[in-house]
Amino acid sequence: MLLGLIALSQTRSVPLLVVSSLLFGLGYGAVQPSLQTWAVNRCPPHRKPAANGLFMSAIDLGYIVCLIALGQIAQSQGFATMYLWAASIMMVFMLVYLKNWKTPVH
Repeated sequence: MLLGLIALSQTRSVPLLVVSSLLFGLGYGAVQPSLQTWAVNRCPPHRKPAANGLFMSAIDLGYIVCLIALGQIAQSQGFATMYLWAASIMMVFMLVYLKNWKTPVH
């Protein structure tokens, strides 16, 4: 996904647009179910439905907040900069995930 966003920020042709969309789509298809499984497996069995609902609600909230914030960036600085900001945000969350991924399940 990160590579797809970076490629998208540099896109000047249809072939690069296709490559960036494939990278982003493959990344999203791998990351979203993996993170959902990780989130649900980190809670007690009786709380798994709540964890799943919270995860999906957090995704929706993230879409809303990021659409507004990144829309403002696109309006003021352009789409290429917006995609680089999105990649930067993704990098921060990836570092948070990597820092915590070996934390034992409670």
